[in-house]
Amino acid sequence: MGDYFAKGNIVVDGESFEMKGKMLENVINRLFQKCFFFMVFCHNTGLNLKNYIKAKLADFDLSLTNEQVKERFEADLLMVFM
Repeated sequence: MGDYFAKGNIVVDGESFEMKGKMLENVINRLFQKCFFFMVFCHNTGLNLKNYIKAKLADFDLSLTNEQVKERFEADLLMVFM
């Protein structure tokens, strides 16, 4: 997010702002990767990441969900061990 704010690409009105198009797609992809690699890093630690990831995604109120990230993580994990 800092990249977009620093370049002046986002106009902030108080605490709200709006993203569209490619910028929104990039932010969603970055958040997905962040959550995905958090799952990778914490795999087999016994830590329940669901609430941490849901809270982080709720900060942005985007269409990305914990279930989508977990589904992809589990599918990729199966590929590693096949």
